[in-house]
Amino acid sequence: MVSSGFITSNQFYGVENQKFIHDMNKAIYPDINLYHDDFFWAMNSFAVQRKFNPAIVNADTIYLQKKAAPFIARIIYLLSQVPKNDIMLVANIVLDHPYKGHKKRDINCFLEFLAKEKKWKDCADKWEFHKECYFYQGNSKVSKAEMCSYIFFKK
Repeated sequence: MVSSGFITSNQFYGVENQKFIHDMNKAIYPDINLYHDDFFWAMNSFAVQRKFNPAIVNADTIYLQKKAAPFIARIIYLLSQVPKNDIMLVANIVLDHPYKGHKKRDINCFLEFLAKEKKWKDCADKWEFHKECYFYQGNSKVSKAEMCSYIFFKK
C-alpha cells in the first residue's frame, strides 16, 4: 500500500503478535508504525487514548468461521464506538483447513455465526456488508488452506 502510493508510511499501523515476525518486518520497514501486541488489544489501547482514527482495518485472522465470528464481532463493536463513519473493515477468515480435517462448508456459515453474536447485534445497524466473500488460497504457494474475505462498511 505504501509502495503503490495509496498511503504514506506514517499512515500505516500494523500489529503482529509473533515477536520474530514483528522484529523482521520492523527491520525491513523501519518507517511504518508496527506494534508487537494482540490485534484487538492494540486497537483498543489506541481507542482508549483517543488516538484511534482508522479508515481501513484489515483483520487477518487465523480462525475458522465459528471462532472468527466473535473475534470479528468484537472488532466491529470497537469500530462502532469510533466517532466517525467511512471505516472499512476487511475480515479475512479461514474457510477450509484440510490438515485439521475441516471440509469446506457453506460460505455463509460465518455470517450465520456472526448474526448470533451480541456485540454484532448491538451495532449491526451501523454497518453495511456484502454477503459475498472473496476466496483465495492461504499465504504460500503450497498452502492448502482456503481463505475468504468479507468487507464491512460503517455507515
